[in-house]
Amino acid sequence: MPLLTDTLKREIGQHFIVGFHGLEASEDIKTLIRDYHVGHIILMRRNMTSVTQTRSLILHLQSYAQKCGHERPLMIGTDQENGLVSAFSSADAGTTFPGAMALASASVTDATIVSSVAQASGKELKAAGITWAFAPVADINSEMNNPVIGVRSFGDDPSAVAENVKLYSNALIETGVAACAKHFPGHGDTAIDSHLGLPVIQKDLSSIAKTELTPFIELIKDGIPSIMTGHIALPYLEPASEIVPASLSRTISTGLLRENLGYNGLVVTDCLEMDAISQPSQGGCGVQDGALRSLQAGADVAMICHTFSYHVEAVKRVWKAVEDGEYSFDEHNASLARIRLFKDRFVGSWDKIQPSSAQEAAFLPYWNSIKAVSRGVSSAAYNASVALISDAAHILPLHPSGQVVLYTPPMERLNNAVDDAEGVLRDARGNVRNTAGASFISFAQSIRSRLGGKDSAVDHRMYSADDGDTPSFSPSIQAVIFVLRNAHASPWQIHHLHRVVAAAHCPVIILSSCLPYDLVGPAGGTEIRATAAHVACFEYTVPALEASTALIFGEPLVKGGGRVPVTGAVV
Repeated sequence: MPLLTDTLKREIGQHFIVGFHGLEASEDIKTLIRDYHVGHIILMRRNMTSVTQTRSLILHLQSYAQKCGHERPLMIGTDQENGLVSAFSSADAGTTFPGAMALASASVTDATIVSSVAQASGKELKAAGITWAFAPVADINSEMNNPVIGVRSFGDDPSAVAENVKLYSNALIETGVAACAKHFPGHGDTAIDSHLGLPVIQKDLSSIAKTELTPFIELIKDGIPSIMTGHIALPYLEPASEIVPASLSRTISTGLLRENLGYNGLVVTDCLEMDAISQPSQGGCGVQDGALRSLQAGADVAMICHTFSYHVEAVKRVWKAVEDGEYSFDEHNASLARIRLFKDRFVGSWDKIQPSSAQEAAFLPYWNSIKAVSRGVSSAAYNASVALISDAAHILPLHPSGQVVLYTPPMERLNNAVDDAEGVLRDARGNVRNTAGASFISFAQSIRSRLGGKDSAVDHRMYSADDGDTPSFSPSIQAVIFVLRNAHASPWQIHHLHRVVAAAHCPVIILSSCLPYDLVGPAGGTEIRATAAHVACFEYTVPALEASTALIFGEPLVKGGGRVPVTGAVV
């Protein structure tokens, strides 16, 4: 059994990617870099407010790691899928680009859009010092009640998803940012969120080979540099039908991914603090044992995003496992070699990290130039993404005059993958604020601007599950715009829509602001589908809603030519 030397501890630290709290390098993250030698950092929305702050933070982290004797620079990663999962996007940081489902919709009219968005996003990340993007999502959204993937997926057609994730990955890599396909072997066919419990997918290898594995197989052929394993169980793939998370399963992480599919790149787990791993009440083994078991299963890097005590305990658990022979020294060395190759390719040596005075002076002009390009790319992509699902009554376009009633659901956290900015959507205790949300307030203003700009032009009403009042409308109202957000999973939205349609004496426009399944099934009602216009924008980001406004008012840049990339949504 190997002696736990300082050199070996430094090597073991390379098996971890950790997150921390704050806009500056905290004492916790410094301790992890200095004493536990962690080699990778994930930045969350809570860590980034502007590009200058983010870049300064990253340079400080890198400088500290170098001072602490790290052999190679840190890999700095973030969840930048775009759309609703965009940790780096804000007014003073990265551009907001369409997410996967919106991109899939837009790609029907312009096959270059996926690559253009990935390239623009990658350039911004690289400029800030972020060298690892946990994207693209390669999951097939074959279960419409999936609570965590949804619009993060490129759709439900395996071949189309495979083509789009290849385009996205290759464009990202061209900018010098490592792509990371997730969540192997596929998180799309489940109605359980692994942040809250362990999804179990009852499929055998032949079944997932036709669907879930298709994008990953194509990405492996293309040389995807990293793959993230998911916390999902596939008992039909396990020798004794055990319920084991794929991230902790040697059968899947090594047997299927490396031996069967021939993958030789870097494997990183999804965050081990998710309940599927961390909570014994959900069948989890705990973060510390989860970290060890993931490495034993074949992962190269274990991800722990939030809690300092978990970070320390997990690293110490692996130290002990190496000493006791629980974690193969040969596998550690093979994994370390993959990590070194990965770092050499995407972050390089120390002499490439700290900018010269000339580079420092040139940064803001360069940033402004790529941001200008990004704005154009983003706008074109959003304009192409909006889909006009139906308008049998020929309601659109609206005339830019009169008054409109806008109904929006209350803002709420979509799921734990959507990283809320701290203190914006939630109060000090973490409770969701009773608010229309910034995106829907912006949408109201966007509509108002088309109607002359007066406050009275838009009557913005927030409806909720507790709202049982019969709606009433002034005779001067020219139209009602009714926003749905995943109403297939919240029937109260459809119930309220029926009340509005019954009471309105004017045209009704329905906007699906997230998944486009809102009117699927009898709850949607054939009468509603026949008499109302139905538009889908696939995400409730400000630019997606702005493009929807442009379509509603018939502006020439938005044709409504996007295509819904999930077959079950078109009725």
